[in-house]
Amino acid sequence: MTRHGGEREFVPKLTEKQFMGQIKELATILGWLWYHPFDSRKSTPGFPDLVLARAPRVIFAELKVEAGFLTPAQKLWQRELVECRRRVEYYLWMPRDWPQIEQALARPEPRPKEEAYVVRDLL
Repeated sequence: MTRHGGEREFVPKLTEKQFMGQIKELATILGWLWYHPFDSRKSTPGFPDLVLARAPRVIFAELKVEAGFLTPAQKLWQRELVECRRRVEYYLWMPRDWPQIEQALARPEPRPKEEAYVVRDLL
């Protein structure tokens, strides 16, 4: 990530657990309800890491560290949820996305449907 002046912005190395903790803390402060499966190994494969709700919005978020990648099952969930964009929001968030995470959680209304969703093709 670069700043407007072209200099690289420092992105701390976080574990996915630390990153999840930061997002859950911010969501709680901003009045969101959130759900994260206790043990994803016993859940449906590919289901997003985090579900957040604050009326009238519902967000599904897959979290990855900077070197992370999506499994085929995660890509399937991603495709289906992106197709539901009039009813839900889907994001693939990494630590470098913190400013966008803050914006998404601070926004009181769903994003306009003409805006692109944050979706990356991860190899």
